[in-house]
Amino acid sequence: MPRRFGEHLHGRGTLFCEADTGDCEAFLSTDIDHGAARRVAHVFRCLQQAGFRDDDPWVPLRDRVSMPGVEPRPVVDIESCLAAARPGKEHVAVLLLGKAGLRLREAINLRVHDLHLAGTEPYVIIGARKCAVPADVRATLAKDVANLALQPEDWVLGWTEVELRLVIRSVGRCLGVELSPRDLRSPFALQQGVPRTAK
Repeated sequence: MPRRFGEHLHGRGTLFCEADTGDCEAFLSTDIDHGAARRVAHVFRCLQQAGFRDDDPWVPLRDRVSMPGVEPRPVVDIESCLAAARPGKEHVAVLLLGKAGLRLREAINLRVHDLHLAGTEPYVIIGARKCAVPADVRATLAKDVANLALQPEDWVLGWTEVELRLVIRSVGRCLGVELSPRDLRSPFALQQGVPRTAK
C-alpha cells in the first residue's frame, strides 16, 4: 500500500493522516476490489486508535457507499430488534451488541461480574479495559441481567459464537431481514467511531 492515500487518483496523493471523506469517496468510485477497500478502512481505523487522527474519514461512508462487489447491508433499527427479541438472554444479546456496542466475541466472553451498572458512569470490563455503557441502556440491561438470576462467575449469555449468530439471525427473520451481529452493532459503531473507553 502506498504511503500516500490516492496516489493513483491525483498525482502525489494525500497523506493518510490528512485525507478526508472526499478522498475516500473518490477512492471508492474507482475500479477497486473489496480487499483493497477493507485494507484502507483498517489503516484509517488504526491511525485514529493510535492518536494520529482525531477522526476516521471512512466512517460516514460505511452505510452510504457500497463496497465494490459487496451487497449493501441492511439498515438496522435497534428498537425494532429489541421488540422482536424474546425476553431473557435474547433481549440481553441485542442490548449488548446494538446498544452497548460490544463485538460478538466480547459478548460471549462476558461474565456477570464484568458488568458494573450501578454507578453514575456504568461500564463493562472487556479484557484489560473498561468500556462505557450508554446511560440510557443501564437500567434495562441491569434489569434484564438480574432477571436471569445468574451468579457473578456465570457467563451472561452462555452461548457459543455459532449460537449467538443463530439467535441474531432469528431476530432478523422476525423483521424480514438477514441480520448478523456485525449488522446489529453497526449503528453504534457509526455513531461512536470505536467503542468508548471509560476513565
